[in-house]
This record gives sequence, C-alpha cells and structure tokens, in this order.
Amino acid sequence: MLGRDLGALIGVLLGGGEVEPALEVGVDVGSLQATVQANMPPQRFNYQQRVGRAGRRRQAYSIVLTVCRNRSHDLYYFRHPEAITGDAPPPPFLSKDLKDPALRFVRKAWLREAFAVVRDACQASGDPYPGDALRPPDVHGEFVPTAPFFADPSPWRDRLRAALRQTEPYKDRLVAVLTEDAPIDALDITVDRLLDELDGVADPTSDAHLETTAPGLGQTLAEAGLLPMLGMPTRVRNLYYAAEVTDDKSLRTEWKTVDRDLDVAIFEFAPGAVLINDKRQLECIGFTGPLPTWPKRKKGGKATYWPGSDAFSDPFWLVECEACNGHHRFETQPDPAHPPLCTSCGEPLDVAALPELRVPSGFRTDFYPKPFDPEARSPRRSGFGLVAESKKPPFPASGPGNLAVAFRERMRTYRVNKGPDEGFSVATYRDWFHGPRSKSTKTGKVRKSIVMDQVIEGDRADVPYGFDHLKDGLAVERLHLAAPKTTDALFLAPRTTNPHLALLPRNPEGERVTAVRAAALSAAFLLTYRAAQELDVDPDELEVVEPRIIRLEASSPRVPLLQLTDKLLNGAGYCRQLEQPLGNDRPLVDELIRSILYDRDVSPLQELLEHDHVVECDPACYRCLQRYGNQAYHGLLDWRLGLAYLRALVEPDYACGLDGPTDDPALADWLSLADKYASSLVDFHGEGEVRRIEDLVAFRLRDGGPWGLVVHPLWNLDVPAPRLDATIGVIEDGGGYPEPVDTFTLSRTALAVRERLR
Repeated sequence: MLGRDLGALIGVLLGGGEVEPALEVGVDVGSLQATVQANMPPQRFNYQQRVGRAGRRRQAYSIVLTVCRNRSHDLYYFRHPEAITGDAPPPPFLSKDLKDPALRFVRKAWLREAFAVVRDACQASGDPYPGDALRPPDVHGEFVPTAPFFADPSPWRDRLRAALRQTEPYKDRLVAVLTEDAPIDALDITVDRLLDELDGVADPTSDAHLETTAPGLGQTLAEAGLLPMLGMPTRVRNLYYAAEVTDDKSLRTEWKTVDRDLDVAIFEFAPGAVLINDKRQLECIGFTGPLPTWPKRKKGGKATYWPGSDAFSDPFWLVECEACNGHHRFETQPDPAHPPLCTSCGEPLDVAALPELRVPSGFRTDFYPKPFDPEARSPRRSGFGLVAESKKPPFPASGPGNLAVAFRERMRTYRVNKGPDEGFSVATYRDWFHGPRSKSTKTGKVRKSIVMDQVIEGDRADVPYGFDHLKDGLAVERLHLAAPKTTDALFLAPRTTNPHLALLPRNPEGERVTAVRAAALSAAFLLTYRAAQELDVDPDELEVVEPRIIRLEASSPRVPLLQLTDKLLNGAGYCRQLEQPLGNDRPLVDELIRSILYDRDVSPLQELLEHDHVVECDPACYRCLQRYGNQAYHGLLDWRLGLAYLRALVEPDYACGLDGPTDDPALADWLSLADKYASSLVDFHGEGEVRRIEDLVAFRLRDGGPWGLVVHPLWNLDVPAPRLDATIGVIEDGGGYPEPVDTFTLSRTALAVRERLR
C-alpha cells in the first residue's frame, strides 16, 4: 500500500489528474497498457470505467495499479478487492404513479407551444424575439430570457397568458395521453395556476424561489423544479484556470476550465484549494461570473473580459436554532434587537454576527498553472452536513402506529462551506491578465487582457500582483458558500417516546449531544439501505439530512425528527413512494423499519447478526453502514445505536435495556462491550478495577478514586429508570456519586474520560 503523496505523484507522472468521463468502458484508446489510479474509486462501476481503458488492440496483457490511501473507504476495498470488481449493479427503477414528473412534462410542452405562438407574433409584427439572442442557447427551451420576463413591468407575462389560453387544447390532449395508461388522477393545471407557479420563482416566500437565476427562463424553471431537468446538468460550476489561443491571426482565446457539481465545487474550488490537472497544479483564489470566449476590446488593442453575470447570487442568511437544530432562511439580515422566533419550537433565534451566504456563479485560479508540488495541501472542509429549511411537515393527526410520517415536495436543502475561521473575506478586483502567447513561433504575440469584476479572497495586501481593487464592487468580511437544492423530502417522528430515554440531538440546555446525533444518523442510514433494497435503487439516491427536534402539535412534547431527501434535483419519486400507505394503512417506510428490526432472515438484519460481523464490527464497517458517500460520518456511525434508535421511534415503551438483559440485537452484546471499553481504559492507565454492580459495569482508575458508571448513550440520566437508579444508589452507599460515561464516548474518547475521572 502506498502513501497519499507517492500515489498522487505516480498518477501525475503517468498522466493522472482529472478523469475524463468520456472514456467509458469498452472505448479503444490505442496502445494504452497501464492505468494508475491515485485513490480507490467510489463504487464498482467507477472502478470498471477507469480500469477498462487499458488493454486494447490485441494486447497480450495490461496492468492496472490502484493506490489506496489511508482512509476507511480505500482500506475496506484494499482488504476486499472482490467487492470493487464484482459487486452487482443496482437494477433500474420506474414508477408510473407519480404526478410530479408528468406535471413537469406538461408544463414544458405547454410552454414550448405557447412561446412558439409568442415568437410567431413577434415575427409577424417585425419585433425581435429576445429568446433568439441568448448565447449560448437555453437547452431547456427557446423561451425568453429570465430578466425581461420577471421585470416590472413586463409585456411578456401578458403575451404568455394569451398564448397559453390559445394553446389550452394542446395541453388537454397531452394530459389525456400522459394519464391514459398510468394510475394517476387527472393533472390539475390551468393557465392561472401555471403563471402563479412561474411567479413563485421570483417570490422569496415561495417554495420555488431561487437564489440565483439562469440567463434563460427554461433553465431557471428547470432548476426551480417546475420543468424536467433535461440536457446537460445546470448546477455545474466552472473553475477557470487558463486561456488558450485558438486562432493565431486574431488571437482569439478560449478559457480552459474544470467543472464540478455545485455541491462539490463549493469545497473543491474554494479559495485556498489546490487541484492537479494535466500534470500541473492549480491554486484557487476567488470567484467570477461566466467568462466569454470573445471579449470586447478597448482602444489600444487590449481585450476586456466582462463576466456574463455576477460572481455570486444575492445574499441570504441561514440561522440555526440552538434549541431544536432547525434552520431558517432570511432574505434580509435579521435585527438582533428583535430576534425572530423559531417556527418549530418557538424559541428566539440567535441572529447576532451572522455571516452572509451566497451561491457562487463560478470559480477562478490565478490563471498561472504551476508545476506539481507534492507538499501542497487543500484546506480541510469546514461546514455542516446537509440541512433543510425548518418548514413544518404536514403530519397526519393520527395514524396506525407510533411513527408519524410526512412528505413534502420542493423542499430546500443546503450544503455550506464555512471557510477558514469565521468565513471567507472577499473583495472585488480588476485583473490585468496577460493572455497566452500565440501558437505561431514567428509572431510570439501576447494578448494583453483585462478581466473585470473578479471577487478575490484574502487581505488586499495578499492579493497577487496585477490586481486593482474596485472600491464600488462587492466586499464581504464573513462569507459562507452555499449550495442549495430543491427536491422531495420525507419526515419521520415518533408520536410518543419512553421518558427514560434521551432521543433529542440537543439536551434541555441547548447543548449538542453527539452520541444521540450519531444514533439518529445511523438509524437514517440503515433506513436508506433498506429502502434502496426495496425500491431497487442505489442507496446514494437517498440523502440523509441532519436530524432536528419538532413538536407534532403546539402543546405536545418535543420529539426527534429524521429527514430524508431524494438526491436527484427536483426529486426522483423515492421519498413519495416511501410515504405511500400499504394495505394495512401503514406507510411503506414504517413497514421497512419493522423489517429492519424484526426480520432476522432478511437484509440488513441478517447480515448484521452474522457471527463474524458481530464479533469484528465495532462500531461500523462497509458491510453494514459505511460507504463512500457518507465518509464524513464514518466516525459517528454505529449499527447497534441505529437499531436501538429506530426501535425507540416505533415502540413507545421501548426501554433500551433499562428493563434488564435482553436478546434485542441492538443490546445483546452491549454489556460485554461496556466491559471491554472500561477494561481497556483501566489497563491503559495501569491501575484501577472494573466491577459489575447491579448487572451494570462500573470502573475506577485507582483505589479510593471516583467510580465511572457505564451507561447506554440513549438513557435519560435526568429521569433515571429504576434499574439505573438502583445501581447509582449502591455506588452512593459506598461513598461518592458515580460519573456516568456512555459507551459511545468511552469507545471514542477514552483519554478524555480518563482526565475527567482523574
């Protein structure tokens, strides 16, 4: 196994770096005999796609070297190479009973027909049709540009209304075709309703509102979830790193770019990041709007590049409630003197010293790729997991079981890069960029250029040479980068819980409880795997959102809330499918949870309870909870905690071992693990003892020292059950109150426990 630095260096020397997605399995790329990968690809099909490039044209042999880094994903497949080479692909999934996809196609086709009428009217009157001037054209429809359509006043809305009324028969025929052979009701869509949905894109209070709009109306509506996401992905962001002369005579240049999905770009392209591309090192320094290929020229022959849009969207503020983990979005900065209230729990929000959040339009380097430096490092990611706006889920008033299930379409989720310290500090500059030399060695001309409105991160004294500060441009001291997405969401909450259990990710004082958060996340990931098996899809098609706290009714107690979303932009129908009731009126997701808990002959419980897995897996591995897509959570995941948390959601009387030893899979070996963790700490310390007291594990690090009592992470120490209370009483009778230590903390931060007890 090679280290990260050596593996990256080998990849660069042999032409590694950015992977070209056009090179699919089976494509003949000539005499390529060897492929080197500097890390383990995410899944089997990624691995096969990349290794399949070697070995063509009657070659007797080929070789593939994959360098595994020292991280959980790479190490698992290093030990189990058969999994990365032979795992079964997920079968395709098709549902014909979902309204949303059909409605998106109806809107798309109807708008296309209506705008064709508008365009013909413009041509008949000799007026220009603004949709023809869009460069590049909008792949989502030849509509009008976004800005003039939403302008106030705008003639295009009235023209579209008239055209929609004229083309209503076309819409009716289309609806009839889409609903003829599908188990869905008639699609209720009218002229007024469609126009109201379009207006919602520009309305900050609407679920369809976007932080930043695209030049074309079609792309804007697709990103808002109103049209199908066809064509090339539109959440991709470019990193501009150099310019290349494509015409010696005119010195025409084209920008060289690397692109990523917005969710990834806000981390990989953020200022300070270092990338390797084509054996060269790229240093990210800031942000830019889309840069044109053919810029305007100033007198004297200099070319001036004006970005096609601002480098960022308009600002917004995302506030986390310290009482319930809910997140609230504000279009204007809240006043700390009059803090708003959390819509979930009613507590005042802390809005002092809030950072701005903005969505980047594009990223840039210093435009000078450098030789590869193996010592260069990108900064660690700083932010939180996937979060969703805290809008109250539409839970039913009652149900057949303890689990309340709700579904919401067009839910806004966010990934956030908080940047260094308190955030990025950015200002606007003009870049005196000297373009590349002509390809002709005779002229050797250099195209002197100016790139306007570049937003650069860092102190002005640290900005590279050749930048002029623009005082009238954007300047933000504390900036967080946001990647919002609109998709479908599923919500799960218990109607009642055992008062002796602590299931909330924050305690009554508002402090985060890491062990409970870990249990909730583990439960959610267990559910995504079982749901993926039931729906015949890849588990990565469902995303786990950070758990929070909610009240089902205004007067009801606080309960935990698990949140899942479709990964696909605008939703793929999976969350809606999980919410659908079965013949016993229980939602499908409720039945899947019960299958996870009770069906010992069905996956995942069957694999979890295999003897070698129970013995070897503590607390999680790639056979149960870990996978490439949740690497950020690997340190938290625990399959035993996940099972216990799911059971506490569906069984209101579940005691989680407080009623004595049990054969519950989540607790069957809990006492032995508690003994193991306590003994390891005592052995490390060099003295002390471990003792069973009232069938619980207690330990101390020296004779006469304080006792540590090992408890389950989900036990409520403020409302101790009789079994726990009795054990505490026995220890108190011997002198001193015991220090409760849960197994989650003891297994992960034993030295911190040692310091507490010393």
